[in-house]
Amino acid sequence: MSILKTALRRAFAAFLTRKQRRKLGAFILNEADSDGNGDAATNGEYAFLQNFVGSLKSAPCVAIDAGANVGSWSLEFLKFAPKQSRVFAFEPAVLTYERLCQNLASDSRATPVNAALSDAAGEGSLHLAGELCGTNSIHRQNIFQDGKCADEKIRLVTGDAFCSERGIQKIDFIKIDTEGHELAVMRGFDNMLSNKLIGAIQFEYGGTWLDARIQLADAFAYLQSKGYAMAKIYPNGLKHIECYDQSMDTFKYANFAAVLPKLGSGFAEIA
Repeated sequence: MSILKTALRRAFAAFLTRKQRRKLGAFILNEADSDGNGDAATNGEYAFLQNFVGSLKSAPCVAIDAGANVGSWSLEFLKFAPKQSRVFAFEPAVLTYERLCQNLASDSRATPVNAALSDAAGEGSLHLAGELCGTNSIHRQNIFQDGKCADEKIRLVTGDAFCSERGIQKIDFIKIDTEGHELAVMRGFDNMLSNKLIGAIQFEYGGTWLDARIQLADAFAYLQSKGYAMAKIYPNGLKHIECYDQSMDTFKYANFAAVLPKLGSGFAEIA
């Protein structure tokens, strides 16, 4: 191995600049750790969703799409969700919500909701990165510190209150992509999580968590305290994570899952 390392070092030094070596190294590391790939079709997000819905053996299921944007995830869910399943797609930005309604209009199983899920009900501000932009956030991002980001008043609701109002007794799957507000969304379902009424949660993690001043450690501590098993989502399966380690808080884009242990046993575990 040492001979191979020496040969690689010499080859890199001879043919690549330092900048090129850093880029290549970062690419290889990100690929190995499944970081930095935002394409749900190839990073394991859609594969995990399909696998989970398949594990329900054609039983109708209820899904929550928190941070639905124009509805790509909801549409993917509807492709193979059993009849009489339901998805509630939350999108607070007015223009984006209008497009979401158009995209989901042909399927009665989908219910668009013009609000943001959070840990408290009320009114909030959404910082708009652009029209129909997937990076709009309740948390002002560092890249918009120059003040060029517009604000829009939005409605905030908690998951527990919404489910109570709609008579939703359990949720099979929640997808959360809320640009740093993921943990607040989870805490809004505190009662349902405490009573094991949510089967699985898939949540996005990345640099926006810095803007929200939270860490992956916070999400792990909260979800594990509710009895959920934690895993990282890879293109070819889930990697179970027994305990949080501080080296995991890289703030690189990635997706994680929290699954009830009795459900998680049926999913592919990768090495």
